[in-house]
Amino acid sequence: AGSLSEWSEHQDCGIATLGTTALTIPRSQCLNLALLRKLIAGSEGEAKRKATARIESLLKEISVHEKHNDTTFATRYTVLCEEEATQQMQHCTRPSEWPSMSLEEVFRRSDSSSPARMLQDVGKIRWILTQYAAILCGTEDDDEIDEKLHDEAVAKVNQLLQTDDENLQHVCRSMRLYLLKCVERRRGISFLRGLLAQDTLQNASWVMKWRDMHDIDFEKFIGAALVPKWNPFLGEDFAAEYQEAKVVVYEMMQSTAVDKLDKFARDCKASPPGQQKRQLGGLLMALCQEPGLLAALEEEGRKPPWRLKLNEWLATTEELPVTPKER
Repeated sequence: AGSLSEWSEHQDCGIATLGTTALTIPRSQCLNLALLRKLIAGSEGEAKRKATARIESLLKEISVHEKHNDTTFATRYTVLCEEEATQQMQHCTRPSEWPSMSLEEVFRRSDSSSPARMLQDVGKIRWILTQYAAILCGTEDDDEIDEKLHDEAVAKVNQLLQTDDENLQHVCRSMRLYLLKCVERRRGISFLRGLLAQDTLQNASWVMKWRDMHDIDFEKFIGAALVPKWNPFLGEDFAAEYQEAKVVVYEMMQSTAVDKLDKFARDCKASPPGQQKRQLGGLLMALCQEPGLLAALEEEGRKPPWRLKLNEWLATTEELPVTPKER
């Protein structure tokens, strides 16, 4: 018992102190998880009720103290919730028997002030995505996806792997990445890349929705075989000007805002002539390495929204110290 006012989940301290000798039990990931499992899964009756109530109360207290729900304590609790979900749903033989869930229901419910219910649902979602990954992986003897099972599974996971709610996009992306990680752990990175090239997955609505968002990292992953992995502009002697321009260009590609590019151009314009040339050279290299490589992955009718804005900025900005011929 005690106050959370001076506590931090990253604090290096013992998990408990025993007796009058002040013997401290050291903190560890395994011990924390084992204690939670003992309290939640190993207890019965009144002891289980009190332990559950106390843990759920602590989840809320820590969430308020840390100002978010993504704490290490919440992560450990979710692991146990996934174990519980595995026990509860082991009778499910087909995806049609899985529970129907959506991101909006889990993360937008009215009782979201208490994280316990949300984390219990997250445990179920992790189980569902793990089962979906197993369907995508097929068997060791046969890589073919069972189309009927896949169609049933997609009907259940679509609302977990896509959303129109802007505030849930980061959660949705985490769900997608968790699914890909489950596949990778089962069959490896090469299998995962090949899987994403198959029509079954390419035509899945959640994949098409993801691609329509022009997620740069996802596009690079899918098209890894089409572009070189080596960056010739990095190395022991790489130019600092290139690194600076690379960050600015990449941020523009992520946000479609040209504010950082404008500032880069103004700083370049205010620099001595020799430094200007180095900065312009860095910008050219960044344009070749980032937008240039991604151009090889673009398909007809699927241009990313930043492409037009970047081209327009390069063609019209008055801040960049270049001649019409250089432009």
